[in-house]
Amino acid sequence: MARIVITSAGTLGDFAPFVALGRRLQARGHRVRMAVNPAMLPLAESAGLEAVPCGRLFGPAEARERAAVFDHWSRPSDEEIFNQWRDIELGQNYFDLAGACHGADLLIASTIQAAAPMVHEKSGIPWVSVSLLPMEFPHADGPGEPLTEQDTRLWGELVDYLNQTRTALGFSCLSYHDWISYRYSDLLVLLASSSHFSQPIPDHLPQARMTGFWFESHLGNWSPDDELLAFLDVVPKPLILTFSSLPVQDASRVLALHVEAAARLDRRLLVQQGWAHLDQQALANRATGERVFFVGPLPHAWLFQQVSAVIHHGGIGTTAQAMRCGRPMLVEPYGNDQFFNARRILALGVGAAMHPHKLTVTGLARVLEEKVLTADVRRHALELATGLQAEDGLTMACDLIEQQLGH
Repeated sequence: MARIVITSAGTLGDFAPFVALGRRLQARGHRVRMAVNPAMLPLAESAGLEAVPCGRLFGPAEARERAAVFDHWSRPSDEEIFNQWRDIELGQNYFDLAGACHGADLLIASTIQAAAPMVHEKSGIPWVSVSLLPMEFPHADGPGEPLTEQDTRLWGELVDYLNQTRTALGFSCLSYHDWISYRYSDLLVLLASSSHFSQPIPDHLPQARMTGFWFESHLGNWSPDDELLAFLDVVPKPLILTFSSLPVQDASRVLALHVEAAARLDRRLLVQQGWAHLDQQALANRATGERVFFVGPLPHAWLFQQVSAVIHHGGIGTTAQAMRCGRPMLVEPYGNDQFFNARRILALGVGAAMHPHKLTVTGLARVLEEKVLTADVRRHALELATGLQAEDGLTMACDLIEQQLGH
């Protein structure tokens, strides 16, 4: 069996699918090592995987310090964005990942882990790249978002920074166009998404394969406690508000709006605290009685099946799990791929989208009632879930990986 190193960068949603892949490959007899952001070590280790730190710590506290950079509506400055890139510490990532790959037979890396192709280039270790983001590929139904002047300027600065790091590490410089393709393996590129969600046309990457989403149904020894079950045991079912690892700049405002909107609809609201710290303290001691219940990290595969609709930021992991559970959703996108995902939810007829900084209690309640909690949207969501539940993205990914190991 093979010795495989799996790595990514980013926050929770950027690592969870790779942990699921690691579990599946390990179950097939391979020796798996996860090279992860130090904040993700507990996630990998709790799944029974060997894990080593890779790069600088980036957890909830670090994310909240940079909340403005995650919010594209607030137009973060060039300096704020560039400082976040510098925090990636590409050089440290490179040395940590190179150490993790010593003696490995294969490296599997997210397209946002910029150190992976450098490790491949230096060591010659076979390399498979993985994209979690359909928005990275062109689509027949739209050209995508055009680059703004700031985007163009920042991409130039990023390439300069990356080349400075490459030079310091003894690598040659790459052109802007070289960097665009550099993150994709020549061997195999996996897109961990579903054709039921979108249909990209990666014609420029003949080595690309769409596998379906990577869902982990393993719950381990976890089971819900009696208090949570009692809160969920109502008709109609509660709504859930979850932003996962997205920080928000005004948690009190965000939480209060959703609590009041749910109350107007006479619905209970389950709130997943996440990295934004959406908790009772953020409500400034407002009395909520039995209408609101706060929870920490819980498996979405179970949790979303217990609610009537999911209110979230539009991250691809949360979006995919809500679709697979057949739940209508309200998407409030802040940045990155969340805008693309929100448009897909609208096109599929399984929910609605709203500008997170233009929310009002009245508007939220109206959109939830008229565009989310309707019979048509529920029907579309259940139909979409049927297609997603028939897929097994992890099995297909493992089969493709093992085919490459056999070459």
